Amino acid sequence: MVSSLTTPQDLNLSVAETVDLLTKELGGESSRWATWLANDRKPGRVNRRLSPEPGPGRPRYDAAMVKAFVADSKSKQHQPPQAEKPLAASRPKKFAPSILALTREEGNVPPAVLLVLPLPLQVFVLSAEEARNVARRLANVADEIDPGVSS
Repeated sequence: MVSSLTTPQDLNLSVAETVDLLTKELGGESSRWATWLANDRKPGRVNRRLSPEPGPGRPRYDAAMVKAFVADSKSKQHQPPQAEKPLAASRPKKFAPSILALTREEGNVPPAVLLVLPLPLQVFVLSAEEARNVARRLANVADEIDPGVSS
C-alpha cells in the first residue's frame, strides 16, 4: 500500500526532473540528456531505454525505472575491459564480389558487366573494355606480389 506521504508526483518525474537526475548521476550536459530523452520518446522507437508513463499531458517517467536505468548505466561503465579478440577474428572478411554479365537477351543495351562488392555494398556497371582493364590491373598487381604464377 502506498503511504499517504507518497504522492504520484514522488513516483513520477517530469522531463526536467529526469534530465536533472540523469545529469547528476551519469554526468554530461543537461541539454544532451534532454535531447536523448526527446529522441527516445519518438513514435515508432523500437528499442526504448526509458519509456514515459502512459497518460495525457506532458511526459512523466517512473522514478524507479529511471533509477534502475542509472544503476544499469553505472554498472556498464565499471565493467572490466573484455579480452582482446584473437588475430583471426580481427582480420577483414574474405573478398567475395559477385560478377555477372548483363546481356542484350536480358534487356540490357548496351551489354555490360555487373560488379557487386558486398562490404560495403557497392555496385558497378562496367563496359567490356572497363572490365578487361580492371582484370588486367588486378593480374599485374597479383604478379607483383606472386611472380611465380602467370596466366
